Amino acid sequence: MDAAVDAYAVLGIARDADAATMRAAYLRLARAYHPDKAAHADTHERIRLINAAYETLRDPALHAAYEVRRAAYLAQMDQTRAPRIADSVDVDALDVEGEGDTMRLTYPCRCGQQYLVTPAEIAQGQAYFGCSGCSEVIRLVYDRED
Repeated sequence: MDAAVDAYAVLGIARDADAATMRAAYLRLARAYHPDKAAHADTHERIRLINAAYETLRDPALHAAYEVRRAAYLAQMDQTRAPRIADSVDVDALDVEGEGDTMRLTYPCRCGQQYLVTPAEIAQGQAYFGCSGCSEVIRLVYDRED
């Protein structure tokens, strides 16, 4: 998988997702975007990305190689240009899906896909999140009252 593509965002999972969560996300998306069942205009490209992301993340050797390429890509991006911020979003504007360990927060992108944020990323104070379907980035705004 290309290092410029966030495989975790494609599957809509957290970076620390276990194999069962990864497989469940893959199966859900494969059903939703299967070319024989889906009527989306980008079905073929989307299922190609879903398959590539799952194959990359489920195989330990491919996963490790991807992480190295992705880290190098992100380091290069930090040095060459700042991300173009599509929007600044208050953390309270995120939609909550699931609960407990399966909780994830999302925000819709204008391309029709979504930004995925996990509670762990919020706890770490992560500020920038990429869309799962395009190159748009949002900046998450925290209103912390100390």
